[in-house]
Amino acid sequence: MDPYYEQLHRSQQDMREFFMSTLRANLKNFFNDAQRGPEELGGLATSNPKLDPIITEYQRLYPWNHSVVAPEPGDWNYLKPSLEIVKHVKEIRMCSRLNLNQLEVIATKPHNDGDNPRDVLYCFEGATGIVEKERPIGNSSMTLPAWSLMGFVLLKYNSPQDINDYDVHITFRGSRSGNGTRAAKGGWMENGNADWVTDCDSAISMTKCPEISPTGKVPFGFKNSLISTLPMIWKCLEAIARDHVDNPPKTIYFTGHSLGGALAALCAVSMRHGEGEIALRNKYKVNNWPWNTSVELITYGSPTIGTEDLVDGAKFKLKADRVYIHGDPIATVLRAKHIGTELKLAGNLPFKIFDFVRHEPYLIREELVKVLGLQALNRPIPEAPWIKYRSFSDLLASNDWHTFLEVNGNRKKLPDFLKYLKLYLYALGVSTNKHKPNRVAEQHLEDLINDFNNEEVQWDKIKASSRGFWDDLDFERFMLTCYLLLRYSQNQQAGPKRQALDDLAKKQKVFLGPG
Repeated sequence: MDPYYEQLHRSQQDMREFFMSTLRANLKNFFNDAQRGPEELGGLATSNPKLDPIITEYQRLYPWNHSVVAPEPGDWNYLKPSLEIVKHVKEIRMCSRLNLNQLEVIATKPHNDGDNPRDVLYCFEGATGIVEKERPIGNSSMTLPAWSLMGFVLLKYNSPQDINDYDVHITFRGSRSGNGTRAAKGGWMENGNADWVTDCDSAISMTKCPEISPTGKVPFGFKNSLISTLPMIWKCLEAIARDHVDNPPKTIYFTGHSLGGALAALCAVSMRHGEGEIALRNKYKVNNWPWNTSVELITYGSPTIGTEDLVDGAKFKLKADRVYIHGDPIATVLRAKHIGTELKLAGNLPFKIFDFVRHEPYLIREELVKVLGLQALNRPIPEAPWIKYRSFSDLLASNDWHTFLEVNGNRKKLPDFLKYLKLYLYALGVSTNKHKPNRVAEQHLEDLINDFNNEEVQWDKIKASSRGFWDDLDFERFMLTCYLLLRYSQNQQAGPKRQALDDLAKKQKVFLGPG
């Protein structure tokens, strides 16, 4: 729910920094190969210890489910899967640097709606947060990155009958921001949000990179991120080619938003124009794909990607379009050169210097819907995949919260819902000496525990009691409530005694702190 720990930020006392420092100090006690994040998870001394410990667990990839995320206080987003895409997806496969030679099947679509899905969604890992030192003279040294889900390769069939009529879509995600101002400030200082460290490193200087283009220069940050990611992308393409011998895709698409737009553009340039691309196509068995005739690039809110000679050398080798909203500071600040035919959207917002709202993907989508209309698509425009709420209490009171808790018609059980909150609650618990709930809150927790049914969460009571009690400033109380409920549900004999709770905490490798 709170991947950037933004709900812990306070204007007077910043629990966020206290939480992250506690988490960093105990990373090795909690993590294994299933979780990915900063390289310090593996105990590597040469990593950048200042990167935010933003964690990804690939086993949780399940695009058919709804989800909830809070990137900033006062900004709760309810995310719905786009049925136009996910209803056709048969399974999810993951490619990371730890399993390059064997793509793991993460999830398979439940067959409960009469569909016959065939598409395959390949997920690939990538790195951000790399800082390259001692440039431009001599041998450069680089800090180790944070690893995360960087994008997708979608094998998309165009015909329900013809398995040889398909396209390949290579998509990169944008920056994970949380509070954009803090992320940008940290990025310039080479700490904080790893994506923004890459973004800011890309705004400073550029370097030659023949793997991407034999001519021109590319930004340092984008170059280092893409080079770390390319092996996983090639492996995804190889897996598709293996299942379609002598039957190449009709079209290869590249796309992404913001940071993802820049990486998508440079990836397309690299695979179409980079030094050694012929050898790589042969190596990964995709040499018969339509690289010379059917490669298309569409970016959204992308920053500039390189020098003029780089763009000039690549622009005639692929069809490219770039979409952005007029006044978007990321897409309009000309540090270098863009690639692609420009589609500038109006935005219809009051003028404001450095208005980052114009960079938001939801606004780009709204403007595209206005421009394209129903005529261009020849079908109804899919519903927007997100709903915004002002507070956590508003979300709890909504019908969307109930939908979120439903899985295949069954209410989620509490342990399943909460077992991934251990790390979050670990640091919250350590901080209880400084930030204890008052007696009213403690009584509230006790009442909820007494009313708790071991088989199913009493969500109606939790939702009703949240009104006027839980809000974004007290988000940790909600998390603490959930955790206490989890502990009592897993061990009914534990009771309220501190020793019993401590024994259970040790078993779960979680500590709530004294008191």
